[in-house]
Amino acid sequence: MQQLEALQKRRERVCNVALLFIWIFLLTFLPFAVGMLGGGQASPFPWDTFAANLRRHGFWDAMFGAHLVITTELWIFLIPGRLWRQALFEKQGRRPLYPLHYQYLGRLLLFTPGNPIYRLVYHGSYDL
Repeated sequence: MQQLEALQKRRERVCNVALLFIWIFLLTFLPFAVGMLGGGQASPFPWDTFAANLRRHGFWDAMFGAHLVITTELWIFLIPGRLWRQALFEKQGRRPLYPLHYQYLGRLLLFTPGNPIYRLVYHGSYDL
């Protein structure tokens, strides 16, 4: 019984440390990445960001930049849509598809170069 309680306390500490890192990312790197994407210093496509950073600063910066873009896009688009869908499922008792459709439509609007919304966000070259 004591071993189970000790294991549960250890699990709580590990979860608290993981949550601390998530909050550090949300409060520091997410605004940084959104600013880079909005200012045209990074491409919204991870492979373009990887290629540009690889040429400028090397492999590890390219890995960090691509990881930053992927994680930011997950936090901006994928996770809110899934949470909204789950909340509607708990409220209505069925899984609606329209949160996912809004999420995909938002991605297309923001990441298609010929779109007027994209031109509002896009301020310069991606240095490719």
